[in-house]
Amino acid sequence: MTLSHSQLSLLRRLALPVALVGVLVWESYFARTAPVGPDIDDFDKFAHFCVFGLLSTLWFRVVGRRSLGWGQMVVAVVLTLLNGFCDEWFQSMNPARSSDAMDWIADALGAITAVFMYRYWDWYRELLERPLWKLLK
Repeated sequence: MTLSHSQLSLLRRLALPVALVGVLVWESYFARTAPVGPDIDDFDKFAHFCVFGLLSTLWFRVVGRRSLGWGQMVVAVVLTLLNGFCDEWFQSMNPARSSDAMDWIADALGAITAVFMYRYWDWYRELLERPLWKLLK
């Protein structure tokens, strides 16, 4: 079976958000210890904001490939919020982790902020779309 160019392109775009969701599921449900971060009050909220902002941007790249409109922004945020809800649910079943509604709010704020930045700030979108090897130069 041979995949078409558009199918290969979709698979490439799906690879990063699916991989990030896999890491989140693993860390939330299977990890035997909670992640360790800096000893800063509410640092976990900042981490949720950033990670789910990245996830929202990755989903936006999948659904908004041809158009960066409002509908695609909403779909990307909704997908991210569903992932965030599942993340908190998985954490609630892991004795090494805890679930917190404020984490989900941080997820939502990160997701909304990231898709707006990606949609409306050309420099940010161009930075994220630049091949990695060009960033290292």
